[in-house]
Amino acid sequence: MHLIEGRRETWLYHAVSESEMLGRSVTLVDKSALAGLLDAAQRDGLLAAAWMLVSDSRKKAAPHRSITLQLGPLAPTGTPRDDHKISVPITITSTGIRRNRVDPSIWAALGRVGRYSDTTEEGSLRVDIEAAVDNPAEV
Repeated sequence: MHLIEGRRETWLYHAVSESEMLGRSVTLVDKSALAGLLDAAQRDGLLAAAWMLVSDSRKKAAPHRSITLQLGPLAPTGTPRDDHKISVPITITSTGIRRNRVDPSIWAALGRVGRYSDTTEEGSLRVDIEAAVDNPAEV
């Protein structure tokens, strides 16, 4: 019950807020609690990617690495799907993280979440992910 209190506090909210490292480096925007729709592999991939993006074992890394994880909003009318799934848009924007410094294991973790594309804006990384999840209206 603690995890779904108010339906706003998803597993991702607790993972971020209860972690010393993630809590100070990750801003979570998930107004519709869409993180609760991700399956186990997607959850693991998103959490692993977030963790690896903000941690860096190199001592000469950027002084402060941070990311914003935004889930949603859902498109009012998306492309119809025949597989009983909906697409949850996830955007990761970064501060202090350059694309050429992203480890290949982060890309692999993001691939478990869904189809993604990346861009750079003023030297920082932005990743847009389309996560296919079971449509809760059809479950």
